[in-house]
Amino acid sequence: IDVPVFDSIDTITEENNIRYSFSNTLKGLTASSLNAKFILSQSYSLLDTDEPFSPLLAETTLSFNGLNLSINASYDVDDSILTEFIGSVKLNGKTGFIGVGKNLRRSTELDQYTFIAGLNNPIKIMSRSLPISLRGTLWYDVNSKDIQQMNVTSLYDSQCWGLMASFTRKTDEYQIVLGFQFKGLGTARFGFPDIPIVFSDTQGSSLIVDPNSSDEYKGPSF
Repeated sequence: IDVPVFDSIDTITEENNIRYSFSNTLKGLTASSLNAKFILSQSYSLLDTDEPFSPLLAETTLSFNGLNLSINASYDVDDSILTEFIGSVKLNGKTGFIGVGKNLRRSTELDQYTFIAGLNNPIKIMSRSLPISLRGTLWYDVNSKDIQQMNVTSLYDSQCWGLMASFTRKTDEYQIVLGFQFKGLGTARFGFPDIPIVFSDTQGSSLIVDPNSSDEYKGPSF
């Protein structure tokens, strides 16, 4: 008789928890259509443990007159410390948007700010309107006091086709990506340094051609 051998992956940790939560939702308040949602949740272990309470989780979303706010946080009640925080606020206007965010995760020593800004399609230059949108994103690392990554993307949207150009700068590298879109058919993207050519159709299928591959075969792959 073959007796199965179990390792730590097959082990199921014993749990006996009570989970409770409080939620509140507000919709359509005031003439500016204030919508808000707040959820507070936690669990309590019925097992014999020194720390029966799980971290306190808080989720908040709010939208009001073009202002969008989102917060997700985790608070360790035993150590009285905020362990995780992901929050952002974004202001949307007719011609563009601007926003700022905060990412904190103590387990991986992540402490980061994000900044976004952009102009909506169409962009008006003097008296002429161009079917172009522009978006910029910046990631700032608090620990190193340096910009981790910066991205600028522009889209040109015509009636039956479009163009995309993107520039990304990281600490020790950069990327430039160009794309073409034929509406109803698909898109093609390529860039440098060493970025494969990607063809995608409207159904989500893609064809990748890597001319810089070190393998013997340098043709397309699916």
